[in-house]
Amino acid sequence: MIKNTLIIALLILVIYLYYSQKTNSLTFTGTDAIVSEGKGFAEDLGKNIETIHTFLKEQLNSNSLEELKTKLGEKNLDEILEENQD
Repeated sequence: MIKNTLIIALLILVIYLYYSQKTNSLTFTGTDAIVSEGKGFAEDLGKNIETIHTFLKEQLNSNSLEELKTKLGEKNLDEILEENQD
């Protein structure tokens, strides 16, 4: 009799733990912080892209990196600086 009662009690405990764990995994904790951090990252990235675009237009007379690459050809920065020193 005690053996059967212990088995039933253990079975109820296992079922309770299974369902409590299952329902806890469905609630997302900290998602607001993650979403907020993602929004902040996206805003910073947008500002950085705007800064680069402004620099390309104003300082390098170019509208995009691709246009700048075609203007410079296959030269790297060291080669361009070396040519301008002469």
